[in-house]
Amino acid sequence: MFVCLHALLLLSVTVCAENSTLKYATSFLKRFGYLNASSNAISSIDMALVEFQERYNLPVTGTLNTDTMNMMNKPRCSVGDNNYAIHSKWNKTTLSWYFPQAVSNPVYIHLAEDAFVRWEKISNLKFKRVIIPSSKPDITITVVSNNHSFRASCQGTSKCPFNFDGPGKVLAHAYYPGVNDCIEIHLDANERWYAGNGRAPDGEANFLAVLMHEIGHTIGLEHSNSDSSIMYPWYQHDVTSFGDDDKKAMSRLYGQTEAPTSMSTAPVTQTTLSKNRIYLPTTPAIKNICLLQYPDFMFLATSPQFPNYRMYVGSDKYLWKFDLNEMRLPQHPELITDYLPKELRFTQVSHVFQNSEGHLITVSNNRYYDASFPNLQLQKSFMFPSIPTRTKINALFQTNSGQTYLLYNDNSYIEFNEAGDVLNRGPINDLFPGIPNKITSAFRYTDGFIYFFQNNTYYKYSEYTRKVVAAGTFSWGLFGIPCPEDGLLKQLKTLLNKIVTIYE
Repeated sequence: MFVCLHALLLLSVTVCAENSTLKYATSFLKRFGYLNASSNAISSIDMALVEFQERYNLPVTGTLNTDTMNMMNKPRCSVGDNNYAIHSKWNKTTLSWYFPQAVSNPVYIHLAEDAFVRWEKISNLKFKRVIIPSSKPDITITVVSNNHSFRASCQGTSKCPFNFDGPGKVLAHAYYPGVNDCIEIHLDANERWYAGNGRAPDGEANFLAVLMHEIGHTIGLEHSNSDSSIMYPWYQHDVTSFGDDDKKAMSRLYGQTEAPTSMSTAPVTQTTLSKNRIYLPTTPAIKNICLLQYPDFMFLATSPQFPNYRMYVGSDKYLWKFDLNEMRLPQHPELITDYLPKELRFTQVSHVFQNSEGHLITVSNNRYYDASFPNLQLQKSFMFPSIPTRTKINALFQTNSGQTYLLYNDNSYIEFNEAGDVLNRGPINDLFPGIPNKITSAFRYTDGFIYFFQNNTYYKYSEYTRKVVAAGTFSWGLFGIPCPEDGLLKQLKTLLNKIVTIYE
């Protein structure tokens, strides 16, 4: 009897532990934007886990494996991962900053000065400290309690919508430029801050590293997926230097600096203060895909971890993701860089497809890239020796029968294999009769047809009959995306424009 009771007790403890782990993971996925607040269905949780695992290059299983739980338990930025700032930057290059609570503490003033100087050295920005502001400073830094308000001299006296959680996972938060004339960085007063050089001791947060991260948000930088970046969302004890992502992002926002300079570290002494970080994103410029007249590119992708095929729509640096069985409008776009290996993070990518092996294939600057999916590990890359340098790439796709084509320089094509060997080449119209020159992208859809796009005009092509079977003005309804139309007249006009069917 004792053995039975002991076994039952162990089973009860195990079940409780598993329930507690699932509850924590579900709460985490909801908090950071992977799961709807009202959803507790196991299938939804599994898909949210897949999305989280994809994003941070974890083993993609759709289950709560050890790597996933370890990542969830790390201190990190506490605003959702699926919020992005678009075109968020200052319209000036000299910014003032104010740290009122550190006036009497030279250690923290010194650290703040060091943080701003480091950003100056990789940008065209200049930062000026204000001791007694005569007008609103551009950036205000404050140390605050769990429930806190904005500073009257900056963003007003209203309550900040983000509370801190005491010592632990949420260290700080910051606002992007454009939110107000003056924007704030809030640091949690209940955390233990490390104000020394080098790696922070366990249980403490590196004040310089966290402040540098938050300053990055105040000047318009988004999160990076590179763990060598100061803008990596997960807190790291000793990252106080900039990665390539940080430098390239600053160049995109404020222009290329004339010459890079080395980083200097100011000597400081140890004291205590606070640990995790968060930021408030601005609204994307185009949040609703229905506002786009046509896509830059589209591709389908699947994986054994996904229950259904997904369709991805790219425009500028953003990507909208659709489950083909549901086809609900996404609430927001994601960054294209989250679906590329790190080697391509700052490369212009405008053509992608998934090959028969399940890998994502893209071409950029005459170079072929092959990455596993959904883990996004680069498998191989090589230069195309058979096309001119600085070639204009018009389209990249694979047919139903497995042939891979690159359309380039508006009127030419090559067929190539995975080793980069050219199997065939010639004018586009010889291979695809009825398809005009100057195509801007191509896409093989689930209906078996290849869709060629010329900006907002589409051509629906059958590779089996080698004919264009339909052509007209692009519409999201072609691919089942439920975009509302503005009235019956517009619906009829769109219908007439897009259904110009050609049966030859």
